Amino acid sequence: MSIPVDGFAFDASIREWDFHRAPPAEVGSFLATLQAVLAADLPADPPWLESEMRNYLAETVAGERRTIWVVESGRTGRSGRKISGFAGLLPFGDVGVIDVVVHPALRRGGLGEVLVGAVSRRAYREGLPMIGAEAVSGTPSIPFFESMGFELEHVETRDLLTLSAVNWAAFTTSAGRFHAGYRIDHYSDGPPKDLLESCSQIKRAARLDRADLSLLTRSFDPQRRRHTVEAAQGFSRPHHVVLAIHERTGVVAALSEAAVSARQPETAYMCAAIVLSDHCDAGIDRVVSERMLLELRATEPWVRQVQSWNVQHTETESRNIAELGFASDRGWREYGADTPYLNHMYGASVMYG
Repeated sequence: MSIPVDGFAFDASIREWDFHRAPPAEVGSFLATLQAVLAADLPADPPWLESEMRNYLAETVAGERRTIWVVESGRTGRSGRKISGFAGLLPFGDVGVIDVVVHPALRRGGLGEVLVGAVSRRAYREGLPMIGAEAVSGTPSIPFFESMGFELEHVETRDLLTLSAVNWAAFTTSAGRFHAGYRIDHYSDGPPKDLLESCSQIKRAARLDRADLSLLTRSFDPQRRRHTVEAAQGFSRPHHVVLAIHERTGVVAALSEAAVSARQPETAYMCAAIVLSDHCDAGIDRVVSERMLLELRATEPWVRQVQSWNVQHTETESRNIAELGFASDRGWREYGADTPYLNHMYGASVMYG
């Protein structure tokens, strides 16, 4: 395909990327496009290092069912074609999560549409009925996904806490005050095997309590959300979990999760406490969140700030987050589209080169 950009003719081709065997120059080109997008759309976010990118591809991406397509382009008649854009598809249940990246200098030339076509064709072939996307408010990804036919399903504001402003003495005191009959446990590498099912149950309950979710129900699954953030940030640090366990029944009554980005070691990403409805009056939600912050401070001393997002989106949860000292940060938008529609509109136009 030939795409005019700033008066020049570009030849562009798309292919499924074998990142396992990609030569250094190719990884460098992939990284350069990502850096350009971050600088243009999210200038406050730190750039990737090439070593971090190689580790991310070799460890995080290699362990997923993620498929990546790249678009290569260059001026007609010249050698040294470069990766000008890429897209990924990561299946979660019957939803395929998509991300699309196009170099800022080559936007509005059709590359994004071609990448959506490649993803939708694969998702359709694999029987995924829906494709979901997350986009940061205020970035060009918002009008792009909307122009492709994605529908807005949910808007979420994430919150940020600067740890230097925390009253740690008050946290330490209040973290020990909660309803009798519970114990609060911290694990630095995920919950133990004997509690995995109970943790899954509380997550499912939190999702099912959201009766207003119409399309991307799975996108609000805390495990899926944590995994998505990890994939975006390239986590390689421990997965922290704090659990409130009802001692009489052994049930996990509340939990919070957090992880630290390998790319941004000064930032931890924390899921606000999820509480089973039968235990909402015990006051354990605030305690679990405070305990998580105390553990992060003790075990991750380089962390300077914590970004939190709400899972249940209740008034109580929002109030607790505010009382902990979090302030609104950036907004995230959840989009969804029917795979057959996207495949019909864009899949047939994809020509691999």
